[in-house]
Amino acid sequence: WRKRGISIVPMKYPVSYLGALHALVSIYHGDGTVSIAHGGIEMGQGLNTKAVQVAAHVLGISMEMISIKPTNNLISPNAVCTQASYTSEAVGYAIKKACEILLQRMQPIKSKHPTASWTTIISESHNNQIDLSASYMYKESELRPYDVWGVCCAEVEVDILTGNVQLRRVDILEDTGE
Repeated sequence: WRKRGISIVPMKYPVSYLGALHALVSIYHGDGTVSIAHGGIEMGQGLNTKAVQVAAHVLGISMEMISIKPTNNLISPNAVCTQASYTSEAVGYAIKKACEILLQRMQPIKSKHPTASWTTIISESHNNQIDLSASYMYKESELRPYDVWGVCCAEVEVDILTGNVQLRRVDILEDTGE
């Protein structure tokens, strides 16, 4: 007196961008450490970790040299809500652009001293009065909307006499990128 059923459910989740988010990246000349402030809210989704990873990758330094400062509306006025994957992508993009601005400013120093360490380049940049702080405001038009696709397949068994339901198997497949 047992019956089995199977269900397949497809999923499409559109990701679109809703408005502006800011990022401020500051480099300290004393030790070359970096601070980031951005318009997103960390609530367990790993936003701050992703922000540090982006900055470390673009600047070519270790993650240990980077810290995140609390979000405030002086640094990121008029920020949109934190939601879904949107915030991670928008904040990451703004941080990437701010870091690229800093690298461009420091390029003349790097050209003069191609083998110099990060801290030497920062110190020399400071001595040459190069602004070691850059902000960038991500704009809606800079990233294209896209869809996340997935599918779930579940097999269940129901005991018709007792009403007991047993979940026999669930398979979930989601397109999460590269």
